[in-house]
Amino acid sequence: MSVQFFTTYAEYERTLKRSRPRRRRPAEIAAKLSRNEPPHRDVLRIATPRTRLEAAEVFADQFARERGSSLEELRGHRRCEPARTIRRDCINATANQFIWASPTDLGRVFHRDRTTIMYALRNGRRP
Repeated sequence: MSVQFFTTYAEYERTLKRSRPRRRRPAEIAAKLSRNEPPHRDVLRIATPRTRLEAAEVFADQFARERGSSLEELRGHRRCEPARTIRRDCINATANQFIWASPTDLGRVFHRDRTTIMYALRNGRRP
């Protein structure tokens, strides 16, 4: 191991800056994520927490409509197999799309308890 001696504090700071990982800009992160994700990425550009939940609701509604259902039907308490499967897949897709969302946040979107959401995530199909 070599030992470096610095004559000024500025030299020391310059070496630290070079050794730190570079911070990515939000645009770079969004561009990197958009390469691997479905075309619903435009809803992620909303920043405030209240509108984030609204963005998750929009995504869940789009996902449900693609499968012949609606978000209101998924929020209901029907237990038949098609409704259950679509609800579970929608919860999983929303959780994978909105990584920041906690089970409590997802519960607010789907009108379910957080433990129900955790059960759906644990026992649901993984993409």
